[in-house]
Amino acid sequence: RLSMGGDGAEPEFDWERHARYFAKYAQELPEPLQSNEVNRVTLFYFSLSALDLLDRLDLLDKERAVNWLYSLQPSQKDRPGCIGGFYGYPLLPPEASEHPECWAHQHTHIANTYTAL
Repeated sequence: RLSMGGDGAEPEFDWERHARYFAKYAQELPEPLQSNEVNRVTLFYFSLSALDLLDRLDLLDKERAVNWLYSLQPSQKDRPGCIGGFYGYPLLPPEASEHPECWAHQHTHIANTYTAL
């Protein structure tokens, strides 16, 4: 938190509060941002970068993060003929989709692949 004292002193930066904020966003999106699920990988990238700048990568469950990222990369078993890349969001199987006919048109995206890497 930035705060200005009445004495005109420099504002103080609350490092720990910011670190907790980015650690939280790296693990799950809060309710107001859940409509941005399609940009989840990008939001994760910026949260991870902020934690790195704050020297607080220790707040991140690295194994969970890596497993989550790999879950966004299609396998040849699930998507025969797919040549790689990452989705920006968890992909539901066609039987779980509200519109299964659209499933064939779900493809990885260059921007999500860039931020995932």
